[in-house]
Amino acid sequence: MNKITGTYTMTDWKETPLRELEPPQKCTSVVAPGNFTGPLVGEGQTFYVLNYVTEKTGLFSGYTFFKGKISDKEGSFAEGSFVLADDGTFDTIAARTKWTIVEGSGTGDLSGITGHGGFSATEGLKVTFDLEYELPE
Repeated sequence: MNKITGTYTMTDWKETPLRELEPPQKCTSVVAPGNFTGPLVGEGQTFYVLNYVTEKTGLFSGYTFFKGKISDKEGSFAEGSFVLADDGTFDTIAARTKWTIVEGSGTGDLSGITGHGGFSATEGLKVTFDLEYELPE
C-alpha cells in the first residue's frame, strides 16, 4: 500500500436546503469544487448531503471526484481519475471524514485503484488528508 499526505482546498462551498426539518435540525446539499496538491495533483469536485442534528453538529456523506495525477516515491506519475466515497461527522471542533476509493471508478493509469483515507479539518475549506492506495501491477 502506498501512503500519501496532501492538501485538498475547496474553492467554493454552495450549500442548499434539501428538506425542512424540526429546528434546529436541517438537511442540506453541498457542491464544493477544489484542487488537490502534494503527491495527489489535480481537480476535485465534492458533493455532500449534510444532516444537522443541532446548528453546529451533524453527519454527512457524499462523493469526491478526482481527476489528475498521483506521484510515487520514485517521482513517476500515474494519471487518470477516481471517486472517493465520503462518510463523516462535524461539530464545533472539526469536520472528520473517512474516504473509500469506489471500486471500479479508476480511469487511465489509475484503473483498478483501491484504497482508503480521510481528513480532520479544524478550519476553513483547506484540509490535509491521508490516503493509502494500491494500483494493480
